[in-house]
Amino acid sequence: MAEPLRVLVNDHSGHPFQIQLSRALAARRHAVLHTFSASFQSPKGPLERREEDPEHFQIEGIRLRKPFQKYSLLQRRSQEREYGHRLVKLIRGFEPDVVISSNTPLDAQAVIQREAHRSGRKFVFWAQDLYSVAMRKILARKLSWIGHVVGSFYEGLERAQLRRSDAVVLVTDDFEPIMRDWGIADAKCWVIPNWAPLDDLREHPKDNSWSRHYGLSDKLCVMYSGTLGMKHDPAILVEIAQGLHRRKDVRVVVLSEGLGVDWLKARKAELGLENLILLGFQPFEDLSMA
Repeated sequence: MAEPLRVLVNDHSGHPFQIQLSRALAARRHAVLHTFSASFQSPKGPLERREEDPEHFQIEGIRLRKPFQKYSLLQRRSQEREYGHRLVKLIRGFEPDVVISSNTPLDAQAVIQREAHRSGRKFVFWAQDLYSVAMRKILARKLSWIGHVVGSFYEGLERAQLRRSDAVVLVTDDFEPIMRDWGIADAKCWVIPNWAPLDDLREHPKDNSWSRHYGLSDKLCVMYSGTLGMKHDPAILVEIAQGLHRRKDVRVVVLSEGLGVDWLKARKAELGLENLILLGFQPFEDLSMA
């Protein structure tokens, strides 16, 4: 058996399946530090240590000095770099052999990757999304030619980070043509689709304490759980609620927060959609009952 490694898995969002990977690596005797942003608004996985977790498995939430300003371009950039510098301190203390970084904003990623290379550590870019592609579209729409300039800067930044990575994990083969256009070698790209952490989900009866609390135990629920920004097109959920409004036994339930949900609240009030239920993020342990 190969010698165990020291692995730092950084998932800025704190999603469920990344922490499942970290636990799986620790079960294979690797020393693992799992880091995430405790200040970023997102659906979180089971990020507390469990009684059965080995001693060589650690979880560290990184909290910023001030609440995260997701919708302020300048403040967000500053806070993302703050996140990167705070993670650098953890890298220096933990001294990993490899850093795997997922869902990490590009400004934070630049700081983290630079430290990994400075100290001779391998760096894996786990590309959940191509941030600069989305940024370029959104910023161009909001800021006209200035948005194009900013978007081009971030495209160059992301491309350089991918090129400098020792390995790149892509969540879909749809990203492969872009990697080739950007000059990222096929040999270091691996396509691994995201998965559901089924081991952490438990089957419950429909009539349970969670569904009773929200008056859903006798309803057929069309449920959305996860990140919901305007780019995810929350209008689809309004259309579903409108199409089902005659069904008194059906509810459209949204477990999310942020701009997309704020927009849904306004539309719900405007259209009188009583069958559209907006509950906010739920604790991970409750999702099995939802």
